Amino acid sequence: MRRMEAEKNLQKVHRQKEKELMRKSLEMKLKQRDLRDNVHRMRRMDEYRKQLLLGKFNEKMKRADVIDEAKEDLLRRRREARMESTLQRQTIFDTFEKLKITKKWDNALDQFERGNFGTSSAPTSPHPPSTARSGSAGPRSARTGRY
Repeated sequence: MRRMEAEKNLQKVHRQKEKELMRKSLEMKLKQRDLRDNVHRMRRMDEYRKQLLLGKFNEKMKRADVIDEAKEDLLRRRREARMESTLQRQTIFDTFEKLKITKKWDNALDQFERGNFGTSSAPTSPHPPSTARSGSAGPRSARTGRY
């Protein structure tokens, strides 16, 4: 009888140890799963932040491209205006040189009033001509006042 009680106690202790081992094993598995889940969550958060930064970067690059295009367009228009002004100045100069030789002032005055400037080879611009200051013989720089 004592032996049976001792055996029952031994089995009871053995079952308790097994339960304790199973509990510890389960706790360890749950802890590992929590750690794994946290790692996945952190990776997803990092990926989300990365995508946000990439989106902002792309927006800024698009904006920079638009600004660059506008700058290039402005520079192109300035070059065209400078070329047109140079051609117009040269045409006026050539006309005055021709007038010095031919002395046909009445004909030249009519041409200047019409805007022909003595030749038909001057390029035409899609933009309307700018108005010069009254009494001006040609286009002047607004900043320096020189031709």
